[in-house]
Amino acid sequence: MIYYVLLFVGMVVEGPILTIMSGFLASPAGGVVLSLPILYFVVVLSDITGDTIYYLIGHFGRRTFLKTLILRWRGGGEDLVFLEKYFQNHGGKTLLAAKVTHGIGWPILIAAGSARMPYKRFIAINTVVSLFKSAVLLSAGYFYGESYVVISRYVSYGGLIMTLIFIPIFLLVWRGFLSKSDH
Repeated sequence: MIYYVLLFVGMVVEGPILTIMSGFLASPAGGVVLSLPILYFVVVLSDITGDTIYYLIGHFGRRTFLKTLILRWRGGGEDLVFLEKYFQNHGGKTLLAAKVTHGIGWPILIAAGSARMPYKRFIAINTVVSLFKSAVLLSAGYFYGESYVVISRYVSYGGLIMTLIFIPIFLLVWRGFLSKSDH
């Protein structure tokens, strides 16, 4: 039982790599050290817990953390209004993109909290995506766990590539939207 508690804490911090490694430990090749059904529950719960922590950072740090970041980058407080409108219209798609791309999730989760996205909607979307994502990562570890170093490298490279693609697009959309609202 202590293994699951330690994994829970570790997965809140660094979920994907530990999930893959844990999937291997639940496989016959890994010695069936962990129970796959219990592990799946722990993985999903830790993922949702980590997402909720980021959401709460944004929700309660809205006027400090995010506003400071925006003022440094854009020089105006009207961006919070944009963020709220953006998450009203595109929150689900944005969360989906953030959750499936390793590496850019946490700023989007903080932004969702800052934008006051309703928590019920936030947690519903995150839970559905976490159920799928956790199953994929656990399966990768279970079936290909002996190669977890290679898999983790691909997860990291994939996250980096998605981040390098997503951030410029997001910044261009954000700046374009704000420049339209200035006129």
